[in-house]
Amino acid sequence: MNNSTSLLSVSAGGNDIGSTDIMGVCVPQSDQACIHAVDEGTSKARNQLPGQLDQLYSNIESRSPQARVMVLGHLPSFDAIA
Repeated sequence: MNNSTSLLSVSAGGNDIGSTDIMGVCVPQSDQACIHAVDEGTSKARNQLPGQLDQLYSNIESRSPQARVMVLGHLPSFDAIA
């Protein structure tokens, strides 16, 4: 990533909210444990992730100001699954 970068794809946030840990709880454990893990991940997604993504996008812009940035998605939200 530098001043000549013209296209950049980004997939971010899943690890930040603990999606792997959530799936590790929801698959083998009780519904209540899963609900708790999803609630924690949802809280992180709403309260911490926006600031982290803002910082990421600002860093990208400063390092590659001419780049077109394509933000890729993750699995459906846990609300859609639950």
